[in-house]
Amino acid sequence: MRIGELSQRTGTPRRLLRYYEEQGLIVSDRCANGYRAYDEPTVDRVLQIRGLLDAGLPTRIIRQILPCLNGPGRSTSRTRPRRCSPRWSTSGTG
Repeated sequence: MRIGELSQRTGTPRRLLRYYEEQGLIVSDRCANGYRAYDEPTVDRVLQIRGLLDAGLPTRIIRQILPCLNGPGRSTSRTRPRRCSPRWSTSGTG
């Protein structure tokens, strides 16, 4: 789906979706014409991001949490599996 449809389905402005992509929170493919193309799981991912932001978490922490939200056996080709720690650092020092 293109960014307009993702925006409509999630209630998220296009500009904010581009920001999420810049921050590494979501990933898009590029069509031959340069348009962004998102897959269906991105809808849920954006809703997760919005919920975490509404809970007061900064994007740097959300970026650490998102791989853990896939759960075992639910990683996609867009999300590299990585070890998730039960404790996230709120400082830059770990």
